[in-house]
Amino acid sequence: MRKNGFLLIIMILFLTSCATNRVSDSQWTYSHHEGDLKESNDIRYYFIDENGEEHSFSMLIDQDYSLQNKLKIGENFFLSFKDDTILDLEEVDKNTSYFTPIVSGTPGEKTIKNLLSTAFAPVGSTLYVYGGGWNWQDNGSGNEARSIGLSKEWASFFYSQDTWYNFRDERYYPQGGVNQCHDKGLDCSGYIGWILYNVFNTEDGNDGFVGSSTKMAKRLSEKGLGEWTQDYTLEDIKPGDIISISGHVWMAVGVCSDGSVIAIHSTASESREGNEGGGPELSAVATSKDSEAYRIADYFMSTYYPEWYSRYPVALKDPDVYFLKEGENMGKFSWYVDKENGMSDPDGYLEMSPEEILSDLFK
Repeated sequence: MRKNGFLLIIMILFLTSCATNRVSDSQWTYSHHEGDLKESNDIRYYFIDENGEEHSFSMLIDQDYSLQNKLKIGENFFLSFKDDTILDLEEVDKNTSYFTPIVSGTPGEKTIKNLLSTAFAPVGSTLYVYGGGWNWQDNGSGNEARSIGLSKEWASFFYSQDTWYNFRDERYYPQGGVNQCHDKGLDCSGYIGWILYNVFNTEDGNDGFVGSSTKMAKRLSEKGLGEWTQDYTLEDIKPGDIISISGHVWMAVGVCSDGSVIAIHSTASESREGNEGGGPELSAVATSKDSEAYRIADYFMSTYYPEWYSRYPVALKDPDVYFLKEGENMGKFSWYVDKENGMSDPDGYLEMSPEEILSDLFK
C-alpha cells in the first residue's frame, strides 16, 4: 500500500505540472525497453523519432501499469512528456483491423455455438506468442483480451512472419519480467481468455479471464459457470468443454466415433520448416494421422485456411498428455446448460458430432 501511495503521489506531481509538459505533434515509434521489472520499476523505454534518432525515456507508473500496457513494439505514438519522463501516450491509427474472419461470433451471446464460432475468429491469422493476451506486467488479462473483436496487431504480425517464425526468439519472448509482445498474438490461456471475454461481454474494458492455464478449468467452475472434474472419460467430453493440463489449456470441439478428439487451442505447433510457431488452430488428440479427428481437422484447416496450412500442418497431440489429470488443478470444465450462469444450447451442438458442428459453422 505504501508503494502504491508513493506512485500515486508521483503521478499527481507530474500531472499538476502541466505548464512544463511537452506534447509532441510528431510521431514516435516504440522500439524496446531495458531493465527488469522483477527487480525494479526503473525501466527505460526507447522510441525512435521521425528523423530516425533513438531516445530514452522513463515513464509514469500507476498500480495497473496503464501506460505500459499501451506499448506496442513497432507502432507509432503521440507522446506527452516532461524532461525525459513520458506522462501520456496515444497510439496513432489504432483499431483498424484489415482481417475479416471466415467464422466469427456475436459478442455477449452465451450459447455453445457462439462459443465455438468465436473461437474460430482468430484462427488462420494469429500466431502463438508467449504472454500474448496477458498484460504487460504478466499478472492477468491484457487490453487485447479485454476487448471485443480481433486486434489489428494479430493479423499484421502474422503477415509479417513466415515459416521461420519461432516464438522463443528473444525479439518476441518476454524479457525482464515483461510481456514485450503481449499484443502480437495469443498464447493458450490468452486465447481462451479472449474467447470467453467476447462471449460474456459486449464492450471493452471489463474484468478478463486470462490466468494460469493449468488452473483455468477449475477457476471457471469456481466462478459458478459450470462443473470441474478429474473423474471423466472420453464419453464425458462435450463440445465447448475446457480442459486444463500441465502448462496448457484447450477447448474440445468434440469426440469422433473412433475415440479421437478435435481440439481448438493456441499451441506452439511446428511449422513445415520445423520452427515452433503455431497459434489458434484445430488439432487432433489422437495416436495416428489415420484417425477421424486428424482427417477432419486437416480438411477444414487446408480448405478454409490455406495460407496458414501452407505454414503449419495439423498437429497431432498425444492423448496421454492432453488428458493428464495429475495434481489438484488439472481437469475438465463443462458448462452449466440452460441455467442463469453458463451456456444455452438452442442449436443442439451438444448432441452433434465434431464433423457436423464444423460443417454447420463453415456452411
